[in-house]
Amino acid sequence: MQLLFSIFSNDRRVLQPDSVELMFQGNLSGQSRAALQKGFEGRKLTIGDFYRGELYDWGLGGMLIDGRRSEAQCPRGQNTLAWGGGTNQFWFIDRSNDVCGLIMSHVIPPQDPQIEEIISAFQRHVYKTDRDHVFPSFL
Repeated sequence: MQLLFSIFSNDRRVLQPDSVELMFQGNLSGQSRAALQKGFEGRKLTIGDFYRGELYDWGLGGMLIDGRRSEAQCPRGQNTLAWGGGTNQFWFIDRSNDVCGLIMSHVIPPQDPQIEEIISAFQRHVYKTDRDHVFPSFL
């Protein structure tokens, strides 16, 4: 969580500010972005929740989500950085909305429906919560 928050706040504790900025810039060509977008149509490819209307790219830190035209239940901003893992963990950094979050589990198989619902509920909670009280005191 400390690493996630360090990248979120761009505090220089782990990476130089320019390196953090590169993490939030898309790196795919137009053709590659179109292929990634098409890959999300009609099937579940990753851990986490992804919605129609979102645009996807790939940055140095993971998947970038532009959720400004999304049908999502939470208002993800432009270039929200997200990543999920095979045992159903998921993290995101949304600098446009000043939020980040990490949810960890060790459940197999990937894309477990119950964990997917927990991830979705977690994100809805983070986006609705008073942001002054979200971050743990150790940060």
